[in-house]
Amino acid sequence: MCVEIEQVVDAREEILEGFKSRQPKVVAAAVNIVTQCLNQFGSKVFPIKPLIQKDLLKPVLEHKDGKVRDEAKALVTEMYRWIGDMLPKLLTTLELKDVMLKELEEEWSKTEKGIPERYTRTEQKKMEEMEEMEEEEGGGDEAGGDTPKEVEEVEDLDPYDLADPVDILKKLNKDVPDFHAKLVDKSWKIRKEALDALLPLAENTIKIEPSHDFGSVVTPLAKIIAKDTNIVVCQLAAKCLAGIAKGLRKSYGNYAKETIISCLAKYKEKKATVVAILSDCIDSAMDSTQLANVSEHVIESLKDKNPAIRQETTNFCTRIFGRSKANALPKSVMKALCPALKNLLDDSVGPVRDAAAQALGTATKVVGEKFMSEYVADLDAIKKKKVPTATLR
Repeated sequence: MCVEIEQVVDAREEILEGFKSRQPKVVAAAVNIVTQCLNQFGSKVFPIKPLIQKDLLKPVLEHKDGKVRDEAKALVTEMYRWIGDMLPKLLTTLELKDVMLKELEEEWSKTEKGIPERYTRTEQKKMEEMEEMEEEEGGGDEAGGDTPKEVEEVEDLDPYDLADPVDILKKLNKDVPDFHAKLVDKSWKIRKEALDALLPLAENTIKIEPSHDFGSVVTPLAKIIAKDTNIVVCQLAAKCLAGIAKGLRKSYGNYAKETIISCLAKYKEKKATVVAILSDCIDSAMDSTQLANVSEHVIESLKDKNPAIRQETTNFCTRIFGRSKANALPKSVMKALCPALKNLLDDSVGPVRDAAAQALGTATKVVGEKFMSEYVADLDAIKKKKVPTATLR
């Protein structure tokens, strides 16, 4: 009833206190009530985010009482009905045992998408108003209007928001005290050993504690990407930096430029697997900075004598344009970048020409034909046909 009259926060806090009871029967009952609330009203009304806490959910999943564990598994299974494949990543913050995760996954495979069975008073009122409008318009059920049940939205959850920041540098220094010495060792196997220790910390940590100076790690890794002759070591370094960039998000901004410069230089490698790893690394770094901060280096790479670097730098531009809004692509930057891309339409290498056309077409779709006309309007018919944008005539 409390949930129906939209006293969710108060009700939830009272129920969650039961999770901490010393009496298994009380804990099991509290977990069951939460499951029923989620089942009946859905995750938009009864949010999942406050439930995924290490000191709250993990103890009931690993409780010594079997009934409590069963109720906890039922709760997590109910969560899966509402947020689906997002849940496994959220649960990594709980550091559950592999056996427990396997049991949960088996239960998830049997579930169906959640649909609310009850509604809050506000939702009920909206449904009544919608029905009245349909009756007035003479549409009734045939009008095809969606009820809240049919348009139930998935709770907007970001695992990053739920995760506690983890001090991976502290763990790294504990596990590998001589990490920095190993990074510069003459033996590629020793360098690989150091990176193998960092990689799981970088890739498996959703949110990395940003208070430390990561320059002592990023700088040598960026150098490895750009200069190391062992491609296995280079790939590991790129994977590590991609993981750190994703874990730090905007806090990676101070290190983005050197990461991007190193990846651009390493694009001379033509192997698809290497290019894919470098692209993930450079894109992850780019998420923490602005194009204006690296445009000078991007333009230099577009003019590089190595065609592989020109091609992949152009593809990088296409990805930046494609995921950006017009206000994230300043005219001053585009005025410097577009001539370099236009010049590549005359490149001696076919894939470079095709990549340039794709980049210019994507830019036109984002910033508009009016601005881009200076760079695409005077193209001959063959080149203009290659620029994939519906706005061009």
